[in-house]
Amino acid sequence: IDEMNTLSRSLHGLLPAAGWQRNANMTETRRRLQDPVFVRAVSELMKDPHMCATFELFDSNATGYVSVEELERMIHFVNPHQTKGESMLIIDEVDANGDGKVDLWEFCVHMQIMRERTTVADATYEIEQAFLLFEPDVEGFVSKEDLRRVFM
Repeated sequence: IDEMNTLSRSLHGLLPAAGWQRNANMTETRRRLQDPVFVRAVSELMKDPHMCATFELFDSNATGYVSVEELERMIHFVNPHQTKGESMLIIDEVDANGDGKVDLWEFCVHMQIMRERTTVADATYEIEQAFLLFEPDVEGFVSKEDLRRVFM
């Protein structure tokens, strides 16, 4: 459930909102990276096995980063009409060092920002919506293998 929760928040947080502004988002990211408490929280996220497993779902070819193509495959399940241009905007937003891809550090920075913005009600709703994408087993669980099968 932790991985599904993280995956759901990841996908939801990556979709551009109306009035999306890269400069405003990057300014916030840069400001947050000056805060030692925030940086410490990001470092802890990088050690979280659920966060690492979620990143591995995005990084389907195990290169250590998420490319535009990998992101497009993941987002397609949430929004089948997402264009490559929109996916590139998302990469640009999360890609703090400007190399055109998202590594674990950048992913965790984004996730920490999203954690700080997300309420319990938002998280519950997102989990429920994410489970609608899958067919849980008789006990109501979705296995890691099923997630990999769907997203690969």
